[in-house]
Order: sequence, then C-alpha cells, then structure tokens
Amino acid sequence: MERIRAEYAGRINLVVRYFPLPGHRNGELAARAAEAAARQGKFEAMYAERRGALRLRPRPRTPRRR
Repeated sequence: MERIRAEYAGRINLVVRYFPLPGHRNGELAARAAEAAARQGKFEAMYAERRGALRLRPRPRTPRRR
C-alpha cells in the first residue's frame, strides 16, 4: 500500500474505513481511537505508527486445519 501511495502521490486519495468486528476484543476501542485521531488531524500519524507496530509484532502461529 505504501509503495502505491508513493508512486501515485498527489493523484490518488487513500480512504480508510474501520468497522469494528464484534468478536474482536479491541475493535470498538480501535474504531473510537481512529475517529478521535481523525478529528484532531492526526490520523496519518496514528496510521503510520500502527502500521509500524503491526510489522514489528511477531505473527502468532495458528494450527492448520485438516
């Protein structure tokens, strides 16, 4: 996504939609945080920080179903 944003800078807009998942324990809180950041003009900073956090967090191993 970041490569596309850089390549088409000034020609495209990134639209982010957040729909809290009912089964996700932090879904509602994350949606509220995103809305609050957007109202303060800080959504881009929060988005960039969150993306970095997601890249650094080890991915949990999920057992495969057979």
